[in-house]
Amino acid sequence: MSVERRWLTIIEAAAFLSVNPKTASAWALSGRIPAARVGGRGPWRVDRLRLEEGLERQIKDNRPARVFSSSGAPRDALGSRPALHTRGNRERAG
Repeated sequence: MSVERRWLTIIEAAAFLSVNPKTASAWALSGRIPAARVGGRGPWRVDRLRLEEGLERQIKDNRPARVFSSSGAPRDALGSRPALHTRGNRERAG
């Protein structure tokens, strides 16, 4: 029977988040992910339960707001229109 641990190492948290361990360490230091240092100066440990809760909340709250312009074209919340084509795919007149 497998028991899930509550506290993850930085390497485990980085794998869980699909980021580099250096990024996970920086996020722990900045408070972006729930983490604490063992003994105040030891290795970082990340709280798996709070990390999962935070990710669920972020996924729920980060759905981009979509609004429509007066012409009916979709715009994002900042008012810009999505790109219709990229520079390399444009046909040149001439």
